[in-house]
Amino acid sequence: MEALRITDRLRDYIKGHKGEIGQIHSVFDGAFNIIDSKGRLIGILSTDKDLSPLSMIVNCQSFNHKSIVQGHLCEFTEDAIHFQNSKLKINTSNPKVISLSLSDIQNKRHDISESKLNHLKNIIISDGSLAGISELIKYIEIKDVASYMDLKSAEINEYSDFIKDRLLDLINTILNENIELFKSAIQKTVGFGPGLTPSTDDFLTGIITIMNSLNPTEIEDLLNDINILCAGKTTKISEEMIRHATLGYVPESYKYFIEILFDNNKDDITEAVHKVIQIGSSSGTDFLFGVYCMAMINTEKLRRL
Repeated sequence: MEALRITDRLRDYIKGHKGEIGQIHSVFDGAFNIIDSKGRLIGILSTDKDLSPLSMIVNCQSFNHKSIVQGHLCEFTEDAIHFQNSKLKINTSNPKVISLSLSDIQNKRHDISESKLNHLKNIIISDGSLAGISELIKYIEIKDVASYMDLKSAEINEYSDFIKDRLLDLINTILNENIELFKSAIQKTVGFGPGLTPSTDDFLTGIITIMNSLNPTEIEDLLNDINILCAGKTTKISEEMIRHATLGYVPESYKYFIEILFDNNKDDITEAVHKVIQIGSSSGTDFLFGVYCMAMINTEKLRRL
């Protein structure tokens, strides 16, 4: 197999980890993960997948064959990944290198038009996958205090119903800038919902992404604390997603969307939002819900100034 595209973080990882022995952690039809000796997950993706912060895309459509088996070992060398139980290897000598850092966004102005946010909300409601917790966007209002409108008479799914109060508490701790209560609220919400990346984790990743796009240096300690709080409380894949977000790295379609969201010269976010919605069953939509809530919180804070 040939690596076609690789993130700069994985390229640098491979350069610094020659001889590292990894183990195949999980295998799916269009992707598999390798876990290294320190518990980091490295994604190997088919050509129709979205790059994540520590991943590569290879010239393969499916990994459901005998050469890729959970538990088998592999070795990283200077220009390849060799799989020890077969003759399979991935050539990593000449892929296109992609950056998924939010650093470019962090250097720009940090206001988002309310028209964009209203459009985002409408797309989530009309086209998003509401199987997770994002249907709560229909009822939430973020002003001086975040609250739900007409929720008592609403028919919502079991995930939304269970988490609604905890989610509201989380949002209000951010609005009130109560860091200790915010950290407590995270512990009460992380790891809940369907999917390999539970819905609340996707939502939290959206929150973190906007936080990290606004004031990364001012909240560095908080972002580190979020990692500690989430460790061991959710799936390994989800834990890694949150960790990358706190470091300022997000999947490719997420970064593209965030860039347009913050770009005052680009008004139409429709295409970018739809690309995110396609991620996972409801993961992309729950992420967008988190982005919407954090962006609205920031809008409210700016209004108070």
